Amino acid sequence: MDTCETIAAQTIVRAPAAKAWKLWTTPEHITKWNAACANWHLPRAENDLRPGGKFRYRMEAKDGIAGTTSAYC
Repeated sequence: MDTCETIAAQTIVRAPAAKAWKLWTTPEHITKWNAACANWHLPRAENDLRPGGKFRYRMEAKDGIAGTTSAYC
Protein backbone atom coordinates (compact mmCIF):
# COMPACT_ATOMS: atom_id res chain seq x y z
CA MET A 1 0.00 0.00 0.00
CA ASP A 2 1.43 3.35 -1.05
CA THR A 3 1.03 5.84 1.81
CA CYS A 4 3.00 8.70 0.23
CA GLU A 5 1.27 11.99 -0.46
CA THR A 6 2.37 15.00 -2.44
CA ILE A 7 2.95 18.24 -0.55
CA ALA A 8 3.69 21.57 -2.21
CA ALA A 9 5.13 24.62 -0.46
CA GLN A 10 6.34 28.00 -1.69
CA THR A 11 8.57 30.66 -0.15
CA ILE A 12 11.03 33.39 -1.11
CA VAL A 13 14.66 32.70 -0.22
CA ARG A 14 17.13 35.55 -0.52
CA ALA A 15 20.19 33.46 -1.38
CA PRO A 16 21.75 31.96 -4.50
CA ALA A 17 19.75 28.92 -5.62
CA ALA A 18 22.70 26.50 -5.26
CA LYS A 19 23.35 27.57 -1.67
CA ALA A 20 19.66 27.40 -0.69
CA TRP A 21 19.32 23.93 -2.26
CA LYS A 22 22.40 22.65 -0.42
CA LEU A 23 21.22 23.98 2.96
CA TRP A 24 17.67 22.63 2.40
CA THR A 25 18.64 19.13 1.20
CA THR A 26 21.97 18.13 2.80
CA PRO A 27 21.60 16.10 6.04
CA GLU A 28 24.42 17.90 7.89
CA HIS A 29 22.61 21.19 7.28
CA ILE A 30 19.08 19.84 7.87
CA THR A 31 20.10 18.88 11.41
CA LYS A 32 20.99 22.53 12.09
CA TRP A 33 17.66 24.13 11.07
CA ASN A 34 14.90 21.49 11.37
CA ALA A 35 13.56 21.39 14.94
CA ALA A 36 10.20 21.88 16.64
CA CYS A 37 11.53 24.53 19.04
CA ALA A 38 14.71 25.62 20.84
CA ASN A 39 14.46 22.69 23.30
CA TRP A 40 14.53 20.08 20.52
CA HIS A 41 17.15 19.08 17.94
CA LEU A 42 17.83 16.60 15.15
CA PRO A 43 20.76 14.36 16.06
CA ARG A 44 20.54 12.69 12.63
CA ALA A 45 18.91 13.02 9.23
CA GLU A 46 19.00 11.16 5.91
CA ASN A 47 17.76 12.59 2.64
CA ASP A 48 17.71 10.52 -0.56
CA LEU A 49 16.47 12.77 -3.37
CA ARG A 50 16.37 10.02 -6.00
CA PRO A 51 12.99 8.74 -7.24
CA GLY A 52 11.65 6.42 -4.54
CA GLY A 53 14.06 7.90 -1.97
CA LYS A 54 13.04 8.93 1.52
CA PHE A 55 13.63 11.74 3.99
CA ARG A 56 14.23 10.30 7.46
CA TYR A 57 15.14 12.08 10.66
CA ARG A 58 15.32 11.64 14.41
CA MET A 59 14.01 14.57 16.48
CA GLU A 60 14.69 14.56 20.21
CA ALA A 61 14.24 16.82 23.21
CA LYS A 62 17.66 18.17 24.19
CA ASP A 63 17.12 16.87 27.75
CA GLY A 64 16.58 13.35 26.35
CA ILE A 65 13.10 12.94 27.82
CA ALA A 66 11.34 12.35 24.46
CA GLY A 67 12.02 11.75 20.79
CA THR A 68 10.51 10.59 17.54
CA THR A 69 11.75 9.10 14.28
CA SER A 70 9.97 10.05 11.06
CA ALA A 71 10.24 9.02 7.40
CA TYR A 72 8.66 10.61 4.34
CA CYS A 73 8.71 9.43 0.73
